[in-house]
Amino acid sequence: MGILISYGLNAKFVFRSTVDMGSLNKFIVLYLTQYFMGLELLIVLIDYVDVSTWIAPLFVVAVTVPVTFIFSRYIFTKKKMETDYVS
Repeated sequence: MGILISYGLNAKFVFRSTVDMGSLNKFIVLYLTQYFMGLELLIVLIDYVDVSTWIAPLFVVAVTVPVTFIFSRYIFTKKKMETDYVS
């Protein structure tokens, strides 16, 4: 449910894009990928690099949020960019 709300808010307010099933599916895959990437990074930082359990989540967020934003921008603006070139 949270992913759907995030999708709607990102589409409407952040990227001012239309909502469609193609971008929704890509957004869901992106967020699942981000979740598992963050989980793996957290495990590596805590178990293998011996980073504090207080600091590791901050580092994970600092890495995953910008990556997610960049890929979200691609998902929401790709169709818009393609139609801008045609016009």
